[in-house]
Amino acid sequence: MQAASYLIIGGGPAGLTMARMLRDSGVEKVTILEASDKVGGKCLSNAIDDHIVEFGTCYAIWSHRYVLKQMKKLGIKRNYLKAQRIDDRELLDYIRDGSGPNFVWQVLKYAWLRHRLIAKADKGDASVNEILAQPAKEWLDQHRLGKIERMMHRVVTSIGYGYLTRVPLVHAMRWVDIDMLITGLLKFTVMPDRGWQNFWDQFAKTLDVKLDDPVKRISRDQHGVSVETEKGGAYKADYLINTIPMDQFAALTHPTVSEQKVADAVDWAGYTTTLMSVDDWPHSAPVNAWSDTCASDAKDGQLLFSRYECEGEDGRPLFSVGQSS
Repeated sequence: MQAASYLIIGGGPAGLTMARMLRDSGVEKVTILEASDKVGGKCLSNAIDDHIVEFGTCYAIWSHRYVLKQMKKLGIKRNYLKAQRIDDRELLDYIRDGSGPNFVWQVLKYAWLRHRLIAKADKGDASVNEILAQPAKEWLDQHRLGKIERMMHRVVTSIGYGYLTRVPLVHAMRWVDIDMLITGLLKFTVMPDRGWQNFWDQFAKTLDVKLDDPVKRISRDQHGVSVETEKGGAYKADYLINTIPMDQFAALTHPTVSEQKVADAVDWAGYTTTLMSVDDWPHSAPVNAWSDTCASDAKDGQLLFSRYECEGEDGRPLFSVGQSS
């Protein structure tokens, strides 16, 4: 019997990880097609002397066990993030000042309620859809989880996943799981030494990646998949794995009803990371967010978080900042 072959669209973290997992499970014929001239997707690492500024992917947390294992396997050192704050206060102090019972009780209650809802959703139980579709803040208020809400100001809103008044509960719950709670309690937040671009470059070295050749057309039938690229490439495989946004994918092929539904349903929000040279900033936190812009809707352009990077050539400190575009 001939071995199955796979084509993966997109050489970001999802495509690279899927390719590596297939290879590790014994699949030999795996090809990744990447439109840009680099792997790593949204990661964007820039060097300032010996310092790496991350404009895209920033952190790995407790739940990213596969990535952490690969760092170790590749011999890449972990750099642990220094204290994270909100309003220049320790993050846990900000969280504990939230409404409702004590923090440990809220963690246990949230974990139990989340487990029940997600378990039902994963089994296809439609009875939870209305609950999971409501804004996260409405559900948190209903269950008196004010301290969990405050934690989400940092781990959902300030890093660009959206305001809790609009983010569906299922989105917040998929991100804020038990591992995320452990991450916050243990302050386990790391970055790979020499940056994420270096990590993904090393990770992809033994994979079959075709760079800088955007996909032009995808055809699928009972015999498999055929892909044409803008530079004349032609590929055939038994299976196709898509890791690019579904609206982009749908424009390249005849989408199924389900694929088109997903493409139409997703509305992309903007998030910008900027490097700023600051003469005098009135806070000293290595990483800081602001409740004024994370707890309620802010105007486009207002800062959600800042991270101290290094000293610039003129001696003034450089900060990377995140804001809604």
